[in-house]
Amino acid sequence: MQDPNGLRISCLYSLGCPELKMRGIEKLFSIFLEQNEHHPLSFADIADIVYASRRLDCGYFYRMIAAASGIEDSFCEDVVRSHWVSGALLRPLETAHVEAVGYPNHLMVMKFKWLLGLPPHHNCAVLSLIKDALRQRVEIPEKILSGTNECMVRPGMVIGKSGSSLRVRTIRIGQGKKTVFLSDGEEETIKQGFAFKAKTGDWVSVHFGEAKEVIAASVAGRLADTIRSAFNFFKTGY
Repeated sequence: MQDPNGLRISCLYSLGCPELKMRGIEKLFSIFLEQNEHHPLSFADIADIVYASRRLDCGYFYRMIAAASGIEDSFCEDVVRSHWVSGALLRPLETAHVEAVGYPNHLMVMKFKWLLGLPPHHNCAVLSLIKDALRQRVEIPEKILSGTNECMVRPGMVIGKSGSSLRVRTIRIGQGKKTVFLSDGEEETIKQGFAFKAKTGDWVSVHFGEAKEVIAASVAGRLADTIRSAFNFFKTGY
């Protein structure tokens, strides 16, 4: 039986990812997050979500983190949070952790190869997709740069709120002539998402243009650190 809290966190952060849209399961994940005691999902629907989640990229990372930590349930909340946000279970990825899960296809083999030595965090996987541009200091097409910033899970401090929108100060990848850099203190307007109680002064996790949840300042700091460490890892050599 999967940890319901872990499954909820998995759905929360997966929602908005292009992979869900391509597989046609975004609606099911959204319904899971919106369910309550009056409108619960059936066991069949929950089983479908678990099956679908296992086949997503994040599902393989959950199993790696669980295997490295000796945890049987890969949807344990600590496991899922470690991948998406931050947690004590994160440790550098080793070949043995990958082999414990198995390779789903040749593309994933290459993805995991470049992540060896880094923690199996979502942001490390995202930044590995632009590793060559970071290393060679070449211009990144605007669409790819924007998509990378959207795909990363970033900490954002709420500096204003208007209706269902939040104004946050966050970290982004920027670029100039023959240089790519991290920029702190960038302001963005995002959707409130499921962070209903977020208020000015709070920290939230930002993913695909919306706040996912309110997080502690210490977690926000560790989340930013995953971005900086992966960015520097790929920029200076791997």
